[in-house]
Amino acid sequence: MKNEGWFLIAFILLAVILLVMVSQADRSKEHFDPPVDTATRVSTLETEVKTLDDRMSKAETTLHDQEQQITKAKSDVDTATTQIQMVNS
Repeated sequence: MKNEGWFLIAFILLAVILLVMVSQADRSKEHFDPPVDTATRVSTLETEVKTLDDRMSKAETTLHDQEQQITKAKSDVDTATTQIQMVNS
């Protein structure tokens, strides 16, 4: 094989790039450091729970709206199918 040296260099270069990417990925992780003060921790928890409740209620509203749209689409399809059957009869 003529290009064994080039393949070895490419392999080593890719290994170094992968090592750099893995080491940088570890630094970019989010870390949760809770406050030491109990009062601050409780107040922070309350705001975070409120944010989660708001997000959950928005998700439930969206889900309910989508269920209504699916039900309406099914009834429209049923109506159209019935009309097509009546025309073909």
